[in-house]
Amino acid sequence: MHDPLWMKVFLGMHISAGFTSFIPAPVAMLTAKGGAAHRLWGKVYFWAMAVVAATALPMALYRPVLFLALVAVFSFYASFAAYRVLYLKDLPQGGKAKLLDWSVGGLTMVASAALVVFGVFRPALLQNVGLISVAGMRVAIVPAVFGLIGFRLAWVTLSQFVNRPREKMFWWYGHLQGMIGSYIAA
Repeated sequence: MHDPLWMKVFLGMHISAGFTSFIPAPVAMLTAKGGAAHRLWGKVYFWAMAVVAATALPMALYRPVLFLALVAVFSFYASFAAYRVLYLKDLPQGGKAKLLDWSVGGLTMVASAALVVFGVFRPALLQNVGLISVAGMRVAIVPAVFGLIGFRLAWVTLSQFVNRPREKMFWWYGHLQGMIGSYIAA
């Protein structure tokens, strides 16, 4: 079976963006936080990760590889939440999250919950990724763990939209956690 042209183009974009993301992340980490270079390289990293996710999702659905489709959502959300928290610094003072923040967070919770559920109850749907035996039941541990991490990240982020953060620097912790988590996921 030959892949259609769009699949080859997406794969090339996916690989290029993925490779590109590994360069600006350490540069952003090593530059002065909040400075022009940090913001520039951070944006390059974020948009490279956006291209990785935007190409991974349709390719994974075309194949179909459910595990990779769900992981694309989970892994992008860490960088998305880290980027968006910079625009939500006013949450403690009554600022409000946008529909985009709620929607992407909700989608991530659903995708992450699916990783857990399928990993525990229907691991064959995830192409038997990392199967172990737990109490006589086959469990896909990698998807289940990724799902728990993604669900927690989205839950904590969405909870801050309802229960205003008390920590003045909540955004800094969220940004750091999300960007480093995203880089590890990449």
